[in-house]
Amino acid sequence: MLHQVGIRELKDTLSAILRRVQEGEQIEVTDNGRPIVRMTPIRPMSATERLAADGTLVLAADQVTEWPDPEPARPGEKPMSEIVIEMRADERY
Repeated sequence: MLHQVGIRELKDTLSAILRRVQEGEQIEVTDNGRPIVRMTPIRPMSATERLAADGTLVLAADQVTEWPDPEPARPGEKPMSEIVIEMRADERY
């Protein structure tokens, strides 16, 4: 359940409320009973997000949502999936 605090309570107990938010709780601040802001903890950035934030990594503009069907193997050839499985098996043992 979302915890609500009024502006006066927020001012009086700011440190304690910030500690609760840091621990994962979401707190909604109200003005005369009307919600005006929600405080939520900031989640740590993933490695990818950190690299993108510092400019080391440039994210793709578009996400690939559909991949084309793989080409069928030619007569007498193994399917690519079998070749990959064999290569991985060699790496593991």
